[in-house]
Amino acid sequence: IVLFFAAVSMAVAAIGFFGDTLLTFFLPWLLAFIISPIVTRIVAVIPRLPRVLATVLVYSAIVATLVVIVLVVTQALSNSISQLIASLPQIRGDIATILAPLQGWLTGIGLGQIDLAAQALAILDNLDVVAAQLIVPLQSIAVASVGAIGTMLIVFILSIYMVIDRDAILAFI
Repeated sequence: IVLFFAAVSMAVAAIGFFGDTLLTFFLPWLLAFIISPIVTRIVAVIPRLPRVLATVLVYSAIVATLVVIVLVVTQALSNSISQLIASLPQIRGDIATILAPLQGWLTGIGLGQIDLAAQALAILDNLDVVAAQLIVPLQSIAVASVGAIGTMLIVFILSIYMVIDRDAILAFI
């Protein structure tokens, strides 16, 4: 029994060690599995269209859609941040009015010693310090995302080959 659990532990450790590599081959297969019926349908509808060209069309549509989504999200985020920065002086002036209902509620439950307006002004005063402290983790995330983007590029390229050579791969298996 001890040897069995030791063997299972070693097998799990080996799978964990090669987990990234296994995932790099599983994700392209999954993506190819999802996209292959679309490519097959396009080839069936347009009989003279080569499978390679149909695959390129489908993947180009996917990439274009992802680029549009990223651009729309980036633009919305940029506009929101710009509006926040532009409205900070107005928010600073109206902070007591904005927080008056919440301050009244706190006073009503016996927590009147908490001054929300003063706390909010302190947060707004320290906003540049907080933003400066957020830069370090964001830089770490950006560096880590470079590796993830490289892996996703490998996944993407492998899935393209799997969709194009589906018949040869199935014949080999």
